Amino acid sequence: MTIYRAAELRRRGVSSGRLRALLASGKLYRVERGSYSDTPVSAHVRLRAAQMRRRGLVFTGETALFLYGVRPCPERLTARIPRGHRYRDSATLTLRESRVRRHRVVNGVRVVTPVEAVADFPAALPWMRELLTRGYAGTRGRQVLAEDLAALPRAVPSWLRSLLQELPIGAASHHERRLYLALLERFRELAEVDTGTRRPGATNTRRATPARTRHASPTAARNLGPAVPPLVLNARVADWIVDIMVGEDLAVEIDSFRFHGDAGRFTIPSLEGWETPSPAGGPFIPDATNPAPAGPIVPGSTSRGPRRGGEQGAMGSPVHLDLARAELNARERTFLLDRCKANYLQRRGLTVLRYTTDTVDYHLREVVDEIVDTLARRRMGALQTGASLSGASQSGGSRSGAAQPTPLTLVTDQGPWRWHCALTTTL
Repeated sequence: MTIYRAAELRRRGVSSGRLRALLASGKLYRVERGSYSDTPVSAHVRLRAAQMRRRGLVFTGETALFLYGVRPCPERLTARIPRGHRYRDSATLTLRESRVRRHRVVNGVRVVTPVEAVADFPAALPWMRELLTRGYAGTRGRQVLAEDLAALPRAVPSWLRSLLQELPIGAASHHERRLYLALLERFRELAEVDTGTRRPGATNTRRATPARTRHASPTAARNLGPAVPPLVLNARVADWIVDIMVGEDLAVEIDSFRFHGDAGRFTIPSLEGWETPSPAGGPFIPDATNPAPAGPIVPGSTSRGPRRGGEQGAMGSPVHLDLARAELNARERTFLLDRCKANYLQRRGLTVLRYTTDTVDYHLREVVDEIVDTLARRRMGALQTGASLSGASQSGGSRSGAAQPTPLTLVTDQGPWRWHCALTTTL
């Protein structure tokens, strides 16, 4: 897609008669006065042409929402332009003079930030949740949101602040978003039960309250208090990023086997055919100092090498081996960082709970139960210590009168082969 200005066409030697012929033959299309395109006029062509003719233009309102993919393109475009310009409204474009401190570029078009596009509306609407969650995803999501809020041309509406507090801002994956929203809902339910604000028989929009809380510890509501603990996605703790911080007590990590698995305990698909038993265990990676033997598999042997004359990038080529080693090294690095992070968080005094993406997908209620119960036990000092687990308290090793830990009775306190679908369906 190329957009031409009328002056540019004249410089190329296109006369008025030639221009009319190009328009009649369908080789050029008129977008607006003085702008032409070599492709049929679409919403995106209109936006590009309007921006090309007006320096500093930034789209706002319904037009911005169209670019973000949550609303249809309006018949009349709306945009802001810096003060002191000489541009005028057109038949399809309404301009407003105002300074735009921050903007984004979406498909080559300048547009106001997601939070500014939403702030133009008088109240919250359902599609705003998706736009704000997607627009401020990732580890820097909360920081970018804070900067965008500070750059708004007016005060942040109260309804928008309330909406932002309910959203999983900063989530790096849909698993983090799911768990964040489930925790937020559960803590609010428990707060309502504790303060007596939930009416008898009241139901939640997703599921009845008893069905969502029947597996949780009965002490959870009493020991969490009426306040919902702060939930922060991708919270920074010293040098580390925690997936979800629950208050100041609990760090929740969600791991994908693809990125967090033990590289020495599974076969990397790109190395199939190169594996031999190695003294240290795990896959054998041939390199310059430890090459694999050339040639096909020898019956009864435990090694395999490449055929002679293989092309670059094929199995056994230098390119293939470099990629395989890079993949293995990346997984080993992640494996190491995971352990160092958990050690630091534990030494800092936090309780660390780790879940796989499959556990969040198929056992979300059990995960929420365990997080809520663990937080309640921390706050009432009922987490079991090594002494109580080993039976020292029963043999007189503990101080007299010390409170005994409450038994662990959640589903997740059993061996995972008894309840996790990934194990119960394969064992």
